[in-house]
Amino acid sequence: MSASATAKLPNDVDALKVMVQDLQQQVSRQNSMMQVMQDEIALLQRLNFAKSSEKWSNEETKQMRLFDEAESIVDESPGETEARTEQITYTRQKKGRKPIPEDIPREEVIYELEDDERCCPHCDALRPEMGFEESEELQYIPARTVVKRHRRKKYGPCSCPAFAADESAKSILTAPGPVRILPGSIASSGLLAYILTSKFCDALPFYRQSRLLERNDIHISRANMANWTLKVAAKCELLIDLMRKRSREGPLLNMDETTVQVLKESGRKAETKSYMWVSVSSSRQGKIVLFHYSRTRSADVPLSLLAGFSGVLQSDGYVGYNKAVARFGLTHIGCLAHIRRKFHEAAKITKSGGPANKPLKLIGKIYKVEKDLIALSKKEDISPNLYAHLRRKNSAPYWKALHKWLKEMRHQTPPKTALGKAVGYAWNEFPKVVRYLVHPEATPDNNIAERAIRPFVVGRKNWLFSDSPRGAHASAVMYSLIETAQANGLNPQEYLYRVFEELPTISEGDSDALERLLPWNIGDVGK
Repeated sequence: MSASATAKLPNDVDALKVMVQDLQQQVSRQNSMMQVMQDEIALLQRLNFAKSSEKWSNEETKQMRLFDEAESIVDESPGETEARTEQITYTRQKKGRKPIPEDIPREEVIYELEDDERCCPHCDALRPEMGFEESEELQYIPARTVVKRHRRKKYGPCSCPAFAADESAKSILTAPGPVRILPGSIASSGLLAYILTSKFCDALPFYRQSRLLERNDIHISRANMANWTLKVAAKCELLIDLMRKRSREGPLLNMDETTVQVLKESGRKAETKSYMWVSVSSSRQGKIVLFHYSRTRSADVPLSLLAGFSGVLQSDGYVGYNKAVARFGLTHIGCLAHIRRKFHEAAKITKSGGPANKPLKLIGKIYKVEKDLIALSKKEDISPNLYAHLRRKNSAPYWKALHKWLKEMRHQTPPKTALGKAVGYAWNEFPKVVRYLVHPEATPDNNIAERAIRPFVVGRKNWLFSDSPRGAHASAVMYSLIETAQANGLNPQEYLYRVFEELPTISEGDSDALERLLPWNIGDVGK
């Protein structure tokens, strides 16, 4: 320190102590800010250059074990000896390709020898047949396009005098034609099912489909495909309303949302983000996956979507659900996967994982309990109450240890660092997440909703945006039908075909006929 700087220091000891304390606080704040910036830089580097999976590499796992002390946290648990002596088993997978399904039609080709080749060299007799040596190959025949011509017979007037005198008689009668989902259009139920499945299931944009059809000299513009989608979606609204009603009758709803860009929304810029919401309901009858387009992410959307529901809602930590939870008296369960994801991000910043290894290890143990229970339930008939009891008993030590660790780390970790954010999020969500322990129909996380919304996210990468709110709503209808069909083990293209064929024949108010179009009732649809 220079002489001039020393001269400015006070001679009073108490004043010097105050100055030192101020400097220490300043240094602490700067260190905290520097740690936050270092965490952000490290996280951005990983997002740009590292793999996105939450799994650790072999090298990272070895490094993590050197510093991992999570097991010591649960030394006092009664089942620790069993946890330390886990038996490692595996099932050897059969080698070779899977057999071709038996329901695929077979076309036999017989190969045989000429008589002179079968002839015995000693007595000239033909050698007897003794079966076949068989092999199969899979032949692909490109899709065949046909034109279905509807010819309605016309009948002229009768030549009898009485007919001529009957003014009420029609001079010409025409046989009724088929009832179609798009009357007057060249699009059949089969073509519509193919086009819509290709886009909303296989993420193939309309302009690419138009090119593919042109190879077979079929010219359908993307504008026509888009207009067909809008009209078909409007016709399917009744079925979607019924699915939404049935989904609210179940004990559990999983919900999630993601962004979507809609170009032509009144009063909004083209780059403004809108949202696609998804809900998944499971019951004994089947699963229902519903998509809903909204301009906003406000709490009014869950209020609308959850009206009439009185069971358990599972979601991430978004506060927009809280209003509906309070209004309808719902039980709200959080998502353990989101907690794990934030600790994973904090652990990835440092090579060894640092303190974030402890919660990650405990969360892994919790998931191991769930995995074992699922395996057990497949072997034995376990009642829901027993399932929930075993879940609480086996995972309680890990939840207690995680709570204890979070409570200690709240006061030791700067809140703006990656680890501090993970700790704060986990602490706030902890009461909601542990509620799954008493609800056997729920799981530790909301992954079922995240998996359901993934096809939309994959498709969005190809088509990027929706042109209008009407188009985004039509997309929600199509995703709902296709994902619900797949969730119930149906071939989505065949399911759409059946819906498009039968929906136009249902008269208004015929609820029984509409019920028969639900995936678990429709029957005779390929897997």
